[in-house]
Amino acid sequence: MTREIKFRYVLKNNKTNEIKIEIISLDDLENHKNKTEWYGEDWDIISQGQYTGLKDRNGTEIYEGDIVHNSDYYDMIGIVQQGYITPGCHHDCQEVYGWYVQVYSHKNRADTFMMDDNDRTALNSDWEIIGNIFENPELVGD
Repeated sequence: MTREIKFRYVLKNNKTNEIKIEIISLDDLENHKNKTEWYGEDWDIISQGQYTGLKDRNGTEIYEGDIVHNSDYYDMIGIVQQGYITPGCHHDCQEVYGWYVQVYSHKNRADTFMMDDNDRTALNSDWEIIGNIFENPELVGD
């Protein structure tokens, strides 16, 4: 199964300070040689996040930098990130690379949850997107 490669860009208008979010596929991105062809010269890129290939419990696409909430399992709030982690490790730990949720708010101790590429339904029934770190940083504190 191939995953669609696309990115979410957070843009800021350098004249009005307006913030907007644009989703663009890798194909579209490669076909534009400069930023003014894509979104205009009045806009600056604040950040970008890659699509994880997963969707939340409501069917919304999950991107790097999304803030997700899990009310079914310890009432957790976390940020979707990509990198190396040691999930559920007690001994003989090995790092794995992939998408994970870095938990910032929870009732019980839990630091990270792996979003396994082999189990694309892992987040569908548990997590819901409630914002992103660019528009809603207050959801995860400082």
